[in-house]
Formats: sequence, structure tokens, C-alpha cells
Amino acid sequence: MALVYFIITFTLSWKIWSNTDVIISWFETDEVFQRISILLLLTNLFGYKSNVTQALEHTYPTLVGFYLASRQVYGALAFQYGFCARRWCIVEPGRGD
Repeated sequence: MALVYFIITFTLSWKIWSNTDVIISWFETDEVFQRISILLLLTNLFGYKSNVTQALEHTYPTLVGFYLASRQVYGALAFQYGFCARRWCIVEPGRGD
């Protein structure tokens, strides 16, 4: 049972951390929005990890809440970067840029 407990909690925390690493690697924009989103993601990871010790007994809804909040931050990042790429970064054909 302890192995299952470890796998559940470690996998979700690793997913948060690795997705943060991928976002930073893909979009190396040194802007305020990215810094705030990284701060939010690290805060969610801290909240997730602080609830791990009692996750399967008492704090499971809080644990899931922090994980879902981090997924919403990733969704906001994907929307923001997709909007930026579509609006400003794509060169229109025939412009010669």
C-alpha cells in the first residue's frame, strides 16, 4: 500500500514540475506574465507537497485542488502563448519579413 501511495503522490508532483520545465524551455520569454505564472505554479506545487503527508486520510480534496489549479495555470499559459503566436509572431505570406 505504501508503494501505491508513493506512486500516486510522486507522479502528480512530477507532472507539475516537468510541465513547468517544458513551459520554460519552449517559451523563453522573459516577460512578467511568464514570471507570475511560474510563481503561481511553484506556489501550487508547494501547496500540493504540503498536503501529501495526509493525502489519503484527510487532505485528498485539497491535494486534488492544488493539482487542478496548476492545470488551469497551464491552460492559461497555452492560451496566452497561442494568442501571441497567432496575433504577433506569425508572418503573413507576401509581406517579405
